[in-house]
Amino acid sequence: MTQDTNRDVTSGPDFPPAPAQGPASVGVAGAQDARDANETVGNAAGFAGASEPNASVVPLPPMPSAQGQAPEQLTEQAHPYAAGDDMVSGGFTDAEATTANAAIAWPTEEDEESVVQPGQGAAFAGFAGPTTDSTSDLAFAGAETESAVVNPAASVASPEVVVVSQQDGSAPSEGLQVAEPQSKAAHPRTGTIVACGILGAVFLLLAALVYVKGVLTDAGQGYDTMVWWTMSSQEPFTEVLVQAFHVSAVVLGIAGAAAVAGLAIAAVRRRVGLIIQLIAFAAVVLIITGVAKSHLPRTTFNPNRPNPANSAPSGHTLLFAAAMIALMLAVSRAWRAWVALIGWLASGAVGLALVAGRWHRPSDVVMSLFIAGAIACIVLAFTRGSGMDRIVDRKPSAAVQIVAPALIVLGVMALGYSLYGIWQLLPNLADEPTWGVSIACESAVAAIVGAGALVSGVVCALRQLTASPLTGAGIFGTPPRPPKVK
Repeated sequence: MTQDTNRDVTSGPDFPPAPAQGPASVGVAGAQDARDANETVGNAAGFAGASEPNASVVPLPPMPSAQGQAPEQLTEQAHPYAAGDDMVSGGFTDAEATTANAAIAWPTEEDEESVVQPGQGAAFAGFAGPTTDSTSDLAFAGAETESAVVNPAASVASPEVVVVSQQDGSAPSEGLQVAEPQSKAAHPRTGTIVACGILGAVFLLLAALVYVKGVLTDAGQGYDTMVWWTMSSQEPFTEVLVQAFHVSAVVLGIAGAAAVAGLAIAAVRRRVGLIIQLIAFAAVVLIITGVAKSHLPRTTFNPNRPNPANSAPSGHTLLFAAAMIALMLAVSRAWRAWVALIGWLASGAVGLALVAGRWHRPSDVVMSLFIAGAIACIVLAFTRGSGMDRIVDRKPSAAVQIVAPALIVLGVMALGYSLYGIWQLLPNLADEPTWGVSIACESAVAAIVGAGALVSGVVCALRQLTASPLTGAGIFGTPPRPPKVK
């Protein structure tokens, strides 16, 4: 069919005058009230924008009725904008539709795990309309060719899928499949799973690096000894932390309560897969806590240094940090970022108290924080099904978008500052110079705070990604829409 790009596609008795034109090509919205689905398009009506300058913006005609009547077949005469004369690629596209697959779906399942709630499917494709039971979002990814026409299935009481066929009536080309709303995904995105594995490996390498440089070298042991003797005097605020956490039962009691609370929350939320993940996470942490310290060697370079036995990793720090992470994994989206923030503060306080109270060396604490983050990332890589948020709860989190990146940036900067201080002392660390104790203690505080912030931020972000895989573009969810121009 020869296209006339100058023809006004909105002419005819069935179409009112077109509203203002727009440059964006982001989808179509139809009547959203199932109680009055036969009305012409309501407040959410209209085409959000056309990709060509000469493309007119038109409202949609009535969607299928709430009584389940089949929609009329869309033709060029009845719905000229469907034929693609003035539309990009012959159909409507969405900013986040990444393939040429196209479909319009009216979900009718009663199960809360399957029904797409208002506002969810729009993050993937942007076509909305009524169903026989509730207002749901429909997926429209775009037509494949310039001659493609959208043809709904005729004589279907409750249409589930509308496929794209060619204008000459031929079947869709091979590979053209129904677009599945991303919020219905049964597992996180492949990229997210890979990221969990990579970041888990990175944290394990960091923990190993701390052990090798801090425990197995003369300079590392000299640095630990300097901080061991002078932390409480050089950093007076740590005395308050020592008083708060000087009893081992307090630290372990808080950790146990947080872990139990995490399991209870997951059970109340009916996330069976998440419960399994939390149990596996706790089991691995307990095994490492009981085995690692007794099996890792420690070379004695100077017999005058205190406690020649190996104390890395810190069991108290590992258990406490893991419990805070478990609680963050268990809570719902609304609490995720805040629990991560509180967990970072609490874990850092416990780590500093252990060093200032001379129960552990700084390398022990930092190593434990990285191990907790590594195990959490690896466990998140196995998130499936009920380990994720319920479909109706899968939404972007503004708090995660703010807190997680902030913690990651703070962690990187603090660790960088710590490494700079250590680099200044490196030529003389084995001699434990008294002039360097202030720098050593400041760098130790920065290392503990930074490691905890980095771990909390990364795990918080990965939890949001694995629990709620919304879009193909946004890292933590759908990017915000630009404000409407009045």
